[in-house]
Amino acid sequence: MKIVNAIGNLIYAIVIATVVLFALGNAFSVDKSPWGFRLFVVTSGSMEPEIKTGSVVAVVPVKNYQEKDIITFLASGNSLQKDSKSIVTHRIVAVKNDEGKVSYQTKGDANKSADSQIVFSDQVLGKVVYSLPYLGYPINFAKTQMGLILFIVIPATLIIYGEIQNIRKEIERILKRKHQDGNEKKIYYQGFTKLVVKATLLLLFLSSQYIRQTAAVMKNLELSKHNTLKTDTLDLGIRNDLDNFSPAFGLTPGTTSLRNLFIQELGTSSFKYNQFYEFVSGDSDLCNNLQIEAWYLWYEGGGTLQMAQKYSGALSSFHLNIDGSDAEMKIPNANTYVINSDYGENEHWFFYQVSLPYDTPTSLNNKTCRFNLVSQAWQEDKSDTFSGFWDEEKVSSQITSGEWMQAGNLIPGPTGINVAGLTQGPQLFTFITDDRQTVGFSLRGISEYDSLTYTITYDSDSGRKGIGPSLIIISGEDIVSRAGLVLGICSESECVYDTGVANIHIRILLSKAGEPDTILEDNIE
Repeated sequence: MKIVNAIGNLIYAIVIATVVLFALGNAFSVDKSPWGFRLFVVTSGSMEPEIKTGSVVAVVPVKNYQEKDIITFLASGNSLQKDSKSIVTHRIVAVKNDEGKVSYQTKGDANKSADSQIVFSDQVLGKVVYSLPYLGYPINFAKTQMGLILFIVIPATLIIYGEIQNIRKEIERILKRKHQDGNEKKIYYQGFTKLVVKATLLLLFLSSQYIRQTAAVMKNLELSKHNTLKTDTLDLGIRNDLDNFSPAFGLTPGTTSLRNLFIQELGTSSFKYNQFYEFVSGDSDLCNNLQIEAWYLWYEGGGTLQMAQKYSGALSSFHLNIDGSDAEMKIPNANTYVINSDYGENEHWFFYQVSLPYDTPTSLNNKTCRFNLVSQAWQEDKSDTFSGFWDEEKVSSQITSGEWMQAGNLIPGPTGINVAGLTQGPQLFTFITDDRQTVGFSLRGISEYDSLTYTITYDSDSGRKGIGPSLIIISGEDIVSRAGLVLGICSESECVYDTGVANIHIRILLSKAGEPDTILEDNIE
C-alpha cells in the first residue's frame, strides 16, 4: 500500500509541476516574465536545422540586434493577442540604419530567399536565447479537441471525483466514530482544501491551452520568367508572353515600353493577390524617373474587351491591392468570364506600359534599371499574407534608356512628332501580338479632346479587311487604350482569325468642338 501511495503522490507532483509550467508559459508568452523572457512554440520548419518544428523558444529583448541573431517579431505590427502566425522567428541577414531608424532584413535558414517585408525595431519582441526541441508538440496537441479530452477533461474528472469520494468517506467515518468537534472540523477542512486545490489546478491547466505560437514562416521564392511556384493548397503562377518589356532598349522621353502578364490560379484554393515594385540593380535615378501604367483586361458578354486602369504613376511607388480591398483582384472574381484566346478561365490579364517624362534629364542617357514585378497571393478569407497560406512570385524586368537631347521650345509636327525628335501633344503607340491575331493602341495627352474615332484596315488572304470606325467619348481622360482588337470575326463562343495579315493601318481622329480634327496614323508591317 505504501508503494502504491508513493507512486500516486509522484504522479500527482508531476501533474502539478506540468500545470504550473504550462500556466507560466501561457503568461510569459504574452507578458514578460520577471526575468525578462517570453516563451513561444515554433509551428513550422523554416529555421531548421537550427530550430526544429515543435520547439519551444525563449525570447529575451536586448538593446542591439546584430546580423546572424535569431529574433522573434510581429510580422505586420499586430498585437500579441492576434493570430499567432503574425509572430515570426527568423534570422537577421542585414541591419539598416536610415537616419536613426533601425530596420532588419530577415530570412529563414531553410528558405531560399530573404523575407519580402522589412522588420522595424518596434516590431521585434526579442532575441532567441534557447530552444527546447519537441516540447511544443504536446502543447499543441493539448489544444485540439482530442488533446483537451485526453489530457485535461478525463484526468481532471477522475481526480475531482476521487477527492469527492474521499471527502464522503471521511464524513461517514466521522459520524461513526463520533470524533470531537475540533477533529471533525479539521477533517472537513482538509478534505475541502484538497478539492479546491484540484479544481484550481484544472483551471490553471485550461489556461495553458492558450500559450502563444510563433511561425518560422516557410517561404519558397522564385525569380521566375516562365516558371510557376507551387504549394500544396494555394498555387500562384505567372505566365508571360514576352521575357521582358518590349522594347527593352532605347527608351526615350515620350516613347513607351510594354508587356503583358497573366496571373494564374493553378491550385484548388481561390485567392486574393497584390502586385508591387522591387528595385534590383542598375541606375536608381532612372528607376525613380520611370512611370508605369497598369490595366486589368477582361472580356464581357459578346466578346467586348474591358480595360480597368489600376495604376498610373511612378514605377518606384507601384503597388496594387496591398490592403486586399480591390474586389477585382481575386481569382475568381465577379466579372463575367467569356471564352477567348487571350487568357484562361483561372487567369487575369494585366497590361503594363512604362515611359519616361518629357523633362527627364539627359544625364540618364544609356542607363539601365533592373527591377521585379512582385505578385503575392493569399487565402481569400484572410486579411493578409501572414494570416494563412500564401504564395509569391517575382517577374524580372529590365529597361535601358536611349539617347536624347534636352529641347527648348518644341514645335509639334502634323502627327504629334516635334522637330527635335521628342513627342509633344497627342501621342499614339500601336502594337500587335506575336500570332498577328490581335492589335491594339494607346493614346496619351488627349484630355483636352471631346472624342476619338479609330479605324483599322489590313490585308489578308481573303482581301482587304477593317475594324470600325468606332467612336470613344473622352471624359477628361489623358490616356485611352484598346487592346485585343481581333483581326477576324468573333462570336460569343469562339473567334475565327484572318490569315495572311499584312499592311495594317491604324487611323485615329481626335475631335474637339470648334476646332479642326487632329489625325494620328501608324502602319504596322
